[in-house]
Amino acid sequence: QRSDFTPLSIFCGCCPASVLKQFAKDNNFNWPWILDSSNSILAQYNKPFSQWGYPTLIFIDQQGKISDITGAIDLATMGQKLDKITTKTVTTQ
Repeated sequence: QRSDFTPLSIFCGCCPASVLKQFAKDNNFNWPWILDSSNSILAQYNKPFSQWGYPTLIFIDQQGKISDITGAIDLATMGQKLDKITTKTVTTQ
């Protein structure tokens, strides 16, 4: 519901693209999705994924730096993390 960030979902090639597409549609997930069938993206984040599995949330600020990595969290916690990123971005510009 926020306009100050863009979510991005990356999935390995373990499910057919049609299944993921239907899942996104059924759950009203209207943001970019990447099907990383070669695991070229996921391989770069092997440590966090091995720690949290799915979902692993990686928060990247507007400078392209990772500000936080976590597993599943509730919406209030996610809002706090996003507030921290957007406040940091506004403050440092």
